[in-house]
Amino acid sequence: MTGCPFHQSEPTDIGAAYNPLSPEQTRDPYGMYRLARETQPVFFSELYQMWIVTRYDDVVKVLKDTDTYSSLGIITVNSGRLPAEVVEVLEQGYPQVPGMTDNDPPHHDRIRSLVGKAFSQRIVTAMEPHIRFIANEVVDQFVDRGEVDILEHYAFPFPLIVIGDVLGVDREHLANLKQWSDDWVALLAAPLSLEEQLENARGFVAFQHFYHDLIEEKRRHPKQDLISHMIHARQEGMEPLTTLEMVNVCMSATWAGHQTVTSMICNLLYRLLADPAFWQTCCRDRSMIATVREEVLRIDSPLQSMMRYTTRETELGGMTIPEGAAVQVLFGAGNHDDRMFADPETFTPGRKDVAKHHLAFGKGIHYCLGSQLARLEGQVAVEVLMDRCPDLHLKADQTIEYQPNFLYRTMKSLELAWTPPVSDNSSVNVEQTASLELL
Repeated sequence: MTGCPFHQSEPTDIGAAYNPLSPEQTRDPYGMYRLARETQPVFFSELYQMWIVTRYDDVVKVLKDTDTYSSLGIITVNSGRLPAEVVEVLEQGYPQVPGMTDNDPPHHDRIRSLVGKAFSQRIVTAMEPHIRFIANEVVDQFVDRGEVDILEHYAFPFPLIVIGDVLGVDREHLANLKQWSDDWVALLAAPLSLEEQLENARGFVAFQHFYHDLIEEKRRHPKQDLISHMIHARQEGMEPLTTLEMVNVCMSATWAGHQTVTSMICNLLYRLLADPAFWQTCCRDRSMIATVREEVLRIDSPLQSMMRYTTRETELGGMTIPEGAAVQVLFGAGNHDDRMFADPETFTPGRKDVAKHHLAFGKGIHYCLGSQLARLEGQVAVEVLMDRCPDLHLKADQTIEYQPNFLYRTMKSLELAWTPPVSDNSSVNVEQTASLELL
């Protein structure tokens, strides 16, 4: 990419140069990724005190070797690294116990098996009318304006409402859940002042208490939702899920179930609308949306990285990594590896088997349980805008910027415009389902 600060002939200390929160790498991390893959595909970052893995094959090796690379603790707020005042706030919450994301076999397998039924392909397909209704509800709020920041008013609220409905959360609580989810991510991955840490810790504790109380409420009054399913899930030879395991699953689902989909929807719309003729072609043949979506997931993965901890000394990419080390695998770097994807910097919808090979949803036993739901949300989000805003286009003279974040690649905004409907009958007549029939 022209002007990339990492296109240079001089030797570079990769570990010192790597800083995903810098303005340059926030804007375009892929030049840094490419330089690392070509010169030192596995390197140590003094700044973040972790080993960074950039090549596709090495990323997959880490994700699949759960004996050597453990997920335990990867989303745990580590009290040992926090000031005493922050620890005191965290102690007002519940003990952090592993769920699915931060667990290893056999305990991971038990929890995934008990939770997984609610995310089967059959269940997700049956949810489509309700998801489409939600998308139209959200569009109703802004369709008459003729222009909008689609991230703030559509790509953000739509998947948050969907995951809230899946879990069984009343919509009045969704704004709090979003804030508490952000507080958790900040405690894990952001440089913070003491006051910010205290504020985020209070949000994290509130997050725990909310789901703990909701689970206990649904024990008394179960409904057709994921929490009620988890409470009553039983399999022969398996212990039922504990309340704190369910708290972890609910918090993780809230976090992952809206943040990644928000990013995907914005990236998908941006790529589709960057070429107006291509947008019109996809409007006529909506089966093309899925091929564009998978290439978008490859070229600009919403989740850029994930952590593991070594259980023993090991060798990877020519480097010896000690036992107990933090290892960060870069999905975004692996998805741009020319050893796996030809001409990886070029956006090429229709790549053969890209959905099978890209790393946007991970690999191995931790492959995203909600991947089919996320894909459906992306498809529906675009189709509803095609129906409601037929001449949708990017507003001119906007600069696409990204939030500085260690884990996610999310735009700050995406301004779109269209001709508003003439009549007041713009809302699509979609029958709302009374409940989500998950079971």
